[in-house]
Amino acid sequence: MNSDETQFKEKAVILIKNFIWNETLVLLISVILLSSFFITISSCDQLYSIDTSTSRIKESENATEQQKKAENFAIIVVPDTQYYSQYHPEILTNQTQWIADEMVNLNVLFVSSVGDLVQNGDSISEWENVAESMTILDEAGVSWEVLPGNHDFESDGSLSNYNNYFGISNFSGKHWFGGSYPNGTNCNNFALFSGGGYDYLFFSFQYHPSDLVLAWANEIIDKYPNRRVIVATHDYLDLNGNRRHAGNHIWNGFIAPNADQVFLVLSGHMHGEARRVDYVNGYKVHQLVADYQDRPNGGNGWLRILEFFPADNKTFVRTFSPFLKSYESDTDSQFWLDFDRVNSTAPSLTPVPLQSPEPTNKPRLFPLPIPENSPNIIETEFPEQPLVLLAFGVGIAFLAVGLIFFMISGFNRIE
Repeated sequence: MNSDETQFKEKAVILIKNFIWNETLVLLISVILLSSFFITISSCDQLYSIDTSTSRIKESENATEQQKKAENFAIIVVPDTQYYSQYHPEILTNQTQWIADEMVNLNVLFVSSVGDLVQNGDSISEWENVAESMTILDEAGVSWEVLPGNHDFESDGSLSNYNNYFGISNFSGKHWFGGSYPNGTNCNNFALFSGGGYDYLFFSFQYHPSDLVLAWANEIIDKYPNRRVIVATHDYLDLNGNRRHAGNHIWNGFIAPNADQVFLVLSGHMHGEARRVDYVNGYKVHQLVADYQDRPNGGNGWLRILEFFPADNKTFVRTFSPFLKSYESDTDSQFWLDFDRVNSTAPSLTPVPLQSPEPTNKPRLFPLPIPENSPNIIETEFPEQPLVLLAFGVGIAFLAVGLIFFMISGFNRIE
């Protein structure tokens, strides 16, 4: 065999090797890129998945067509009032009087405290101040409830004064009052009301609710499986929008397992404003904190007004002071919340005893498992997970490109 034939065969072998390498490389790169693309897309779809097969909450049977289409309403939150009760009871009176005056205009269906009604739980004068101011709501026919914060406990650790001034005897005859726990107290309670064609269940949890409290709440929500649910408590979020220890306890023991109904959480305790949104199986849960006690005059009378637009599944949150006669309009104080994944089916008509029984189920000492396909921690209204997944996909793509250059350089050495 002459040298020309030998060189020809050697070149043919190199061409065949290159062809095999190139075809293998193309196939490998295609698999990597397609895999990264579908991983990223499917994960993003998972985050925003809508499962309409499990809908339970429907419009109220008692709602007229006009109500379903047109009835907007408001819930007003009265943040920590401790310094008003101690030093400026006239400001709290100004707040409740304004609510009473605007009840019809705003269609105020409910008013909620978020705890720390007083600064010193032992101070009778402070309890008398806050009780006198809140009585204005009763006189106007406004539905309302309270809950105890850490300052509402007495020096011996009890809530005797809280229950003397805001016990079940104050609420048991009210049409909105559903029940309370523990028996004989109003430390934790729930209210029932309807608006915009829907029925609502509103829980008020004491400062750092126990496992028994959450077990009770789980029993109550099971009796009303078709109501939209709001939770108010004292200590829940910090000012970075992260759940505090008590917040995680409530989240794991009650909110996340019931995220198909619970769509809003309200809290105070931390001196400022923050918010976050989490997704559980596609359901949105908005969580807010607002507390103005560090402002002049113990808070300058700032209120949170939540205006609900049920037909659009939206809520407009505004911060207003009737004392200053002004709104606070920065992005932490005025914003829209959307609830496009709130469930919808017929209202529960199951009666609940006025005094709720002790929980029959064992308390949930550990969090209920959240489905693995549920990315349930998305910080402060900005879904970060899709960006992380996108970065992951892009990283794989860059790895594939690097592999191409590496293989090409190897081919050049062969030649």
